[in-house]
Amino acid sequence: MSENLMIAHREWAARPPDQRFQSLDALEQAVQRRRELTHGPFFFAPADRRGRVVRGGRRSEIE
Repeated sequence: MSENLMIAHREWAARPPDQRFQSLDALEQAVQRRRELTHGPFFFAPADRRGRVVRGGRRSEIE
C-alpha cells in the first residue's frame, strides 16, 4: 500500500499547479467552475464532408 501512496504522491507533485488539489472538495469546486466556463453559447459554422467550413456559399479550409 505504501508503494501506491508514493506513486500517487509523485504523480500529484508532477502535475501543474492548476491541477493539484488539497481535497476532493477543492477538486469538485474546480471542476464545477470549469464546467460553468465552458458551457456557454456555442456557434458552429456549417462544414462540408471534408471538414471545410462553408461561408456564404464558399468553402475555405479550416486552419
